[in-house]
Amino acid sequence: MEKGMHQNQTTQTASAGGRRANNFYADYLREVDDEMLSTASVKYLESYKSLNGDLQAMKAAADDGVAPRDFADGIVQTFGLDRNGPGTDPDEVRRRNEVKVAIAGFAMAAPGWTLANDGTVYHEMEDRLLSMVPITPPGGGPCWFGVLKHEGASLEYGSPRGVDVGEEIACEYDIGEAVEAAKAALENTASMKY
Repeated sequence: MEKGMHQNQTTQTASAGGRRANNFYADYLREVDDEMLSTASVKYLESYKSLNGDLQAMKAAADDGVAPRDFADGIVQTFGLDRNGPGTDPDEVRRRNEVKVAIAGFAMAAPGWTLANDGTVYHEMEDRLLSMVPITPPGGGPCWFGVLKHEGASLEYGSPRGVDVGEEIACEYDIGEAVEAAKAALENTASMKY
């Protein structure tokens, strides 16, 4: 065998193995996307950065033999995404879930905001919780970022306690503006730490 030939053969074998692994993950991702699109009108590929930060959770699920349908259902449940069903408009479900995905990404990056066990994003204060949810503005149209105040509510081990429907204190098209509007609405009652 000529010098360097073994190295080329090893590189080619490793490269072919890498292609098989990439094809495995690509096929798995395609199936997860199909399931999520069918269930929640959004694809995992469109939203994984906000939901998981990277594709490692999906790769681990694929490696562990988790069915794509089960992985997709877990994502929908964990992040509180709305589901398509009888009487729902898939376009409206998509709009709401796009906002929910953005809210989840915000919670991962913003100190003080927490994704609770029910899939809702909360900010805990001394005597209340704030939640960030999609809100359709008056007159319809695309969903906006809403902040609701829940007096007397709290988080216990990641689960909300005493949460009511909530009082809307902010509704903005931009997530940063919604947070600023909520801060302004609360400036006389409590200080929020960010």
